[in-house]
Amino acid sequence: MKNSFIFFILFLVTSILSLSANAKNIPSPPSNYALDEVRVLNTEAKDQLFKLLSEHYLATGEQIVIAVFDDLEDEDLVDFTNRVFSTWKIGQKGKNNGV
Repeated sequence: MKNSFIFFILFLVTSILSLSANAKNIPSPPSNYALDEVRVLNTEAKDQLFKLLSEHYLATGEQIVIAVFDDLEDEDLVDFTNRVFSTWKIGQKGKNNGV
């Protein structure tokens, strides 16, 4: 019984470590409301997004960030999105107003 418990704990730790080792690194949050790793947005589009999203934030307090990533490196989309959201701290604390 004791050996089974130790084996289970080792398995759990190994699984967690392998998951975190395979996780895509989260880049620093963008300063202009848009991160484009793939470079699908030209300068004009980024400028327009910055203007629109800045105006929206000033009018409503809601923060919207656009992110285009090249590859999730086999990470689940929902898990990755939640990690980005948490790391970048999108929105105002306690208001749940970030997207």
